[in-house]
Amino acid sequence: MNQYKALFIKLLRVKLNYTWRAVQREIDTRYKFKKPFNSLRMEHSGNQIDGMINCENAMKFLNETFENGWN
Repeated sequence: MNQYKALFIKLLRVKLNYTWRAVQREIDTRYKFKKPFNSLRMEHSGNQIDGMINCENAMKFLNETFENGWN
């Protein structure tokens, strides 16, 4: 986890209200498949548990809590 990835996850989850599954799909799109944002929407669905874990890790990395808008 780095600052850029943590902020990307926060943008998706907190600001754009993505589901955990959608967050994971976008992480896979950007970091695993090296594709532009939002390009695998119909081809790939994310894993909910992995998305939840990534959100928790980003929240901890940024030293934030659920009171900062994470849900």
